[in-house]
Amino acid sequence: MPGRDVFLCHAHLDKVTHARPLVDALSRRGVSCWVDEAELLPGVSLMVAISEGLTSAHFVAVLITENFLERNWTPRELNAALSREIRTGSVVVIPVLAVDHDTYARMYPLLEDKVYLSWAEGAEALADRTAALFARAPASE
Repeated sequence: MPGRDVFLCHAHLDKVTHARPLVDALSRRGVSCWVDEAELLPGVSLMVAISEGLTSAHFVAVLITENFLERNWTPRELNAALSREIRTGSVVVIPVLAVDHDTYARMYPLLEDKVYLSWAEGAEALADRTAALFARAPASE
């Protein structure tokens, strides 16, 4: 599986409201995304595909919403990305908050000191800030 620029960690219930708009905005800026609906083909191992996506992506953008906080699976993806960040000493996790900072800090105290992006900025602004992490020209289409 080819590596992607960004693995998008999100709750399934946020796919239409958060994940797709961000993926579309990032794609217009030439930033490739690993998102489950595009990568998980019939018959593939869910665990293997997600593990490969998490380890091969340069960054893991974590869309922290109320739905995210209520799930069991999404925090596992976040924990795997955070473990990679600690192990390598490189920035991996990019928190994108759609919850208040106090809730985020209470749920994830290890991430409290990270600079985060706010969903309130909108998908286009978030994509601009994320694309700035890569030294390349935006896609022409």
